Amino acid sequence: MLIWSVLGRRQQVKCLQVGAHDGRTGDHLCELRSAPRWTSYLLEPNPAILPILRLNTLQEAGTKILPFALAPQAGRLDLWTVHTERLPNDLKRRLDFTQISALDRGKVAGELKALIDGAEIPDEWIAATSVDVITWDILFSQHVNGVPDCVLIDAEGQDAGLLLAFPFSKGLPGVLVFEYLWMTAEEVRDVTHRLRVEGYVLVSVGQDTVAIHKTSLEQLYHDHMLHPSSETV
Repeated sequence: MLIWSVLGRRQQVKCLQVGAHDGRTGDHLCELRSAPRWTSYLLEPNPAILPILRLNTLQEAGTKILPFALAPQAGRLDLWTVHTERLPNDLKRRLDFTQISALDRGKVAGELKALIDGAEIPDEWIAATSVDVITWDILFSQHVNGVPDCVLIDAEGQDAGLLLAFPFSKGLPGVLVFEYLWMTAEEVRDVTHRLRVEGYVLVSVGQDTVAIHKTSLEQLYHDHMLHPSSETV
């Protein structure tokens, strides 16, 4: 795994996942969180999925769950989810709808439309739940104690805004993982420019983009030269 290759030799690794969902489905770090040197912070605001997340991470001693959404401004916002009890029975069987939630109602509606060939979505299929929202500054000063080594963002359409608001002046994560999927062309340009200015090299891995800071790449090269026969992946 690329993340392990970059961070695996560090004495201590602190990771943050924004939009942790159930901690298993599509989770790039679930196999790494049990490592004794890893401390993980999982942000997940969806109250319907938090019990599942807590159960799935029960054996991970270094994992802390934070029931917040992340946004440029703190406060309360509506988290849009699928009202599964009002879905037709045939649709209920096609997907675990607890995995679909976003601060943008349009993103939830878009995922539902894709499942029913673009038909209009009845209003009662989508529900709003008010959730607590914090900023990067609040997160790093009150909950995580500094900028992590690895930040994984799966925020269903909010990735661009979060990356552009990231306080790089406070610290540079060795690895950032995010998706370009929901970004506009302008957001892709702005995020790419911002990350390159901050010293990141971008690598596409499936639907994800992995941004590795140049200092982490230099350390990886140095470690490989000292231990050329060591397994790093």
